[in-house]
Amino acid sequence: MTEIGSNVFSGRELTSVTIPDSVTKIGAYAFAYCGDLLSVTIPDSVTEIGESAFDSCASLSEITIPGSVTTIGKAAFSQCIRLANVVILDGAAEIGEGMFYNCENLSSVTLSKNLSVIDEYTFLNCGKLDSIVIPASVTFIDSEAFGGNQNLTIYGETDSFAELYAKNRFTFSTDLPGGVAEPAAPSDPPAEETDALPSPSLEEDAADSIVPSAPQEVDTDNHSSSVKSEDGSGKSGFPIVPVVLIVVVAAAAVVLVLKKKNPTNS
Repeated sequence: MTEIGSNVFSGRELTSVTIPDSVTKIGAYAFAYCGDLLSVTIPDSVTEIGESAFDSCASLSEITIPGSVTTIGKAAFSQCIRLANVVILDGAAEIGEGMFYNCENLSSVTLSKNLSVIDEYTFLNCGKLDSIVIPASVTFIDSEAFGGNQNLTIYGETDSFAELYAKNRFTFSTDLPGGVAEPAAPSDPPAEETDALPSPSLEEDAADSIVPSAPQEVDTDNHSSSVKSEDGSGKSGFPIVPVVLIVVVAAAAVVLVLKKKNPTNS
C-alpha cells in the first residue's frame, strides 16, 4: 500500500494511528472527523498530506510532520481544537490555506527552514499562539495568515519578510525565544556583592589624599597602633604619640622648672 485514499477512515472511532512505511500519500479527508484520535505517527516515506486529511480530529494534541513531506493540502489539521504542539521538519515549502484554522489551543509551532509561503488563514483563530519563529526562507505571508491572534510576537531575522509582515500588525523581535534564544549578555553583579565590601573611613580618605597608603603596625602589648608613611615621617590623620610619653615629658618639665626657682635646694 502506497496511498491512504480519500475519506477511507473519515469519522471512524480511532484512538491511535501508525501509518506504514510504504505509504507516500495521505489522501483528502483520510482521517477527518475522527474525534477520538489521540496520536498519529507519520513516517519519512510520506511526501504528501491531502486537503483536510486530519480535519476536526478534536482529541489530537500534537503532530510531527517529517521532512519528507513536501506538499500539505489546505485545512489539513483545521479545527483540531486540542492540538497544542506542531513540528514541521525541514521539507515542506508551503503551508496550505487554513492548515491550522481554529486550532484554539495551539501554543507551539516549529516551522520548516525550507518554508517559503504561509498561506491565508493558516493560523486563523489560534488564540493561544503568542509567539512563532519564522525562518528567513519565507518570502510570502498572507495578510490573514495569523488573523485573530492579537498578542502574537513574531521572531525572525532583520530585514526579513517576517519583519516586513509584522510591521503595524504584531510585535517583532530578532531575539529568539525559549530554549533557542541567543545567549544573554552577562548581567551586572548582584547588589549584595558590592554592598558587602567595607567603605573606607573618613580618616583613611584624608590620609590617602596626602601620602600613599602604608601598612599599619599594631602594638599588641598596649593595644595602641601607629601608622608610618613611606618617608618615615609618621604623618597620619590621627595622633600617634602615646599618652604615657606625654605625661612623662610633662612631669620632667615641671621638675626642671622647680629646680630653677629653688637653686639653693639642689
